[in-house]
Amino acid sequence: MASACLPSKVLHLRHLPEECTEMDIRAMSAPFGYVRQVLFLSQKQQAFVEFSSIEEASMMLATCQTNVIRLGARTLAAQFSNKQEITIPTRPLTDPSTVPECPPSKVLHLRNLPEECTELDIHTVSCPFGLIRQVLFLSRKQQAFVEFSTVEEATSMLVSSKAQPIRIGTRALIAQYSNKQVVTAPA
Repeated sequence: MASACLPSKVLHLRHLPEECTEMDIRAMSAPFGYVRQVLFLSQKQQAFVEFSSIEEASMMLATCQTNVIRLGARTLAAQFSNKQEITIPTRPLTDPSTVPECPPSKVLHLRNLPEECTELDIHTVSCPFGLIRQVLFLSRKQQAFVEFSTVEEATSMLVSSKAQPIRIGTRALIAQYSNKQVVTAPA
């Protein structure tokens, strides 16, 4: 596939399988050079990979153009990006004003978590605000519920996240009150 963009340190990867993670993309890209950043758009099944040099990005692109690279059942498509570096948005990708507000609760619903997010990551960013009673990841793992001991502790994290984005990796978390009053694991 010919690239219409000028050479860049950033490659645009398309046709990623649904089960692909940011870590898969990093592992696949690492043999070609130092991967500075990855912007993974899981909803669109696309990613941008920023290498430390144009030469490294060119090596991966040449490999993708001369060899069929399959991830799962899909054939990867790659081209130079029209950007010279990845700029991570500082504001959440979702407009919080479009999400209905729930009344104050000691349970927060966190969204926009990185694929590789762990319970320890959630505890690390949440503990400064209070005692964490329970963390429950939703099935796709890009969302979680965090139950604090009190509504005041949850409110502290929520207010802080609106004033200054709380990040795990490069992702700015989107926090809101949950309609749940306690976190219970599914039966």
